[in-house]
Amino acid sequence: MIHQFALANQTTINTYEDVIKHLGGLWTYGLNNFRYDYNSRFIHPVWTVLMTEAGFDQFETGFEYRREYKKPGVGNERNVTIALGNLLSVYARNKFPAHYALKCIKRSGLYIDLMGYFRSGG
Repeated sequence: MIHQFALANQTTINTYEDVIKHLGGLWTYGLNNFRYDYNSRFIHPVWTVLMTEAGFDQFETGFEYRREYKKPGVGNERNVTIALGNLLSVYARNKFPAHYALKCIKRSGLYIDLMGYFRSGG
């Protein structure tokens, strides 16, 4: 997540010292974007206490606290290969025929990313 903030601001945040100056902004971002509502009209009182009393008042000026999300299918090669390995293991353990396993993989959300991974590798 920290890396996504750095990408959105075209900078790098690699060490704990780099993160410390952003604690206030990250804390506020998290509490505002993942709010705990008491009901449809009120924020839960605990959330208000966390916002005002936590003591995270360190902000980096000129830093926009927004995340640069990954594009679908980009940067998830490791996850795709692990998921494929796990699926194949389950299919083999349950003695699924190869054509049925391939049919299941094609129907899954994994197939498109898997094909992109194979294409990128040549």
